[in-house]
Amino acid sequence: CKCKQFVDAFLRCCLQHVPHPDQLQDLYEDISVGCETQKAREAFNRLKDELGLVVRAKESIIRALAIEHEDLRSIKNKFEVDQHAKVEHAVERSEVTASCELGSSGDAVETVAA
Repeated sequence: CKCKQFVDAFLRCCLQHVPHPDQLQDLYEDISVGCETQKAREAFNRLKDELGLVVRAKESIIRALAIEHEDLRSIKNKFEVDQHAKVEHAVERSEVTASCELGSSGDAVETVAA
């Protein structure tokens, strides 16, 4: 197939002009390559270290209190249910708000949105 021969010849031609890796090795010296800056890498590493501390603290608390995984799961579920209920209550309270508007006569009229 002449198509395959053409592609092979084209690749051979392209590869002849690609520099050897040794020639490219020092090309980007002192130039940051990639989208991450040093500052971003340092922040990532700091957060990763903090997360490790939190995980180890959680594990220590579980060991100290001798909490079984099932007990921990039920505590977590209860906490999530309580948080969800608090959010729902806050939303319900914010749906019934009083605002002050001007009526057609210019007087302040209190309206309640439900």
